[in-house]
Amino acid sequence: MNRNESFIIHGGVLKKYTGTEAEIILPKEIQKITSYAFADCRALKSIVLPDGLTEIGAFAFIGCENLKEVCIPRSVTKLGDGIFSDCKGLEHFAVSPENTVYRSENDCLIQTSDEKLICGCRNSKIPKKTKEIAPYAFAGCKGLLHAELPDGLACIGDMAFLRCSGLESLSIPETVTKIGKSAFERCLRLREVRLPSGITEIKESTFALCAGLLGIEIPIGVEKIGSAAFAFCKNLKRIHIPESVCKIGALAFTHCRALPYVILPKKLVFAEALGENLPVIGVSLVLPFLNEEMRLQAAAGYAVAVYRNLASYSEEKKKVYLAFILENRAELSDFPKAEGAISLLLNEPEPNKKAGNAHFFIF
Repeated sequence: MNRNESFIIHGGVLKKYTGTEAEIILPKEIQKITSYAFADCRALKSIVLPDGLTEIGAFAFIGCENLKEVCIPRSVTKLGDGIFSDCKGLEHFAVSPENTVYRSENDCLIQTSDEKLICGCRNSKIPKKTKEIAPYAFAGCKGLLHAELPDGLACIGDMAFLRCSGLESLSIPETVTKIGKSAFERCLRLREVRLPSGITEIKESTFALCAGLLGIEIPIGVEKIGSAAFAFCKNLKRIHIPESVCKIGALAFTHCRALPYVILPKKLVFAEALGENLPVIGVSLVLPFLNEEMRLQAAAGYAVAVYRNLASYSEEKKKVYLAFILENRAELSDFPKAEGAISLLLNEPEPNKKAGNAHFFIF
């Protein structure tokens, strides 16, 4: 049973719910629910929204992890982003058939005018007519195992699949031209992703903390890789960066422990520190070779980025000097040609050169 003192209401606007009831029937006077009004109400299992309600603010029900189903009344005309984020128990969406702005289909909440998917749940099957997936649409939907994205889909919003830790497979259609920041962050079980050829940017943290990701092919046409785009993808073993990429943000590959190296494209004009303990091979770069004075130089058309004084370049001898560890002793090995450095980085030492247990770092 509802307790009136559990609702903080001003002028028809529900500011905050402070109760602990499992079942709630909202007072008929409520016309608007503000952002975060029911945030982290973990006891909540069902709620009846009143006719006359016109707006639900962003993240209004975030963290209501035991909420099972929701019915949107006919009067609702405005829904904010992420209203059901982290509602991991949500199984069913319904919308009054008299609502002219929204509809429910395949357990998805759809904005009818532009076929925009506003919210999904663990049982959702994305409708074939969907053109856009809104920000936070599936955020925290841990029970979602598969997401078949339809042909015709053009945009995946920011954080759309954030923390979908159960998502195992994903196919992104060629019609997609925009993928938002952190769109697949913390999708722990994702193993392989094929990106569409029409995108020009991989935004910040798009695949960050995707611990199960093994490999990814970045399509030709991508010009920018955002900061932390693949950060903490600890099992990522292969990645191809096409020649179209000209900018890479900070820590794009930080803590990618299984990644043996990264080959940078020739057109790259800007790159920040890409990651810790990551060998980087660059071709014809004005960056990112670090000498003892920490200035950026190129070496014989190639550059090898390492940490601080573990590398130096002799202009007179035209040699790259790399420091590495041999049985706890720091030693230097010189490479008159870049191929020698690359060979070492690929764990294929040149004949008669004792590479030992080499450790490379990027600043």
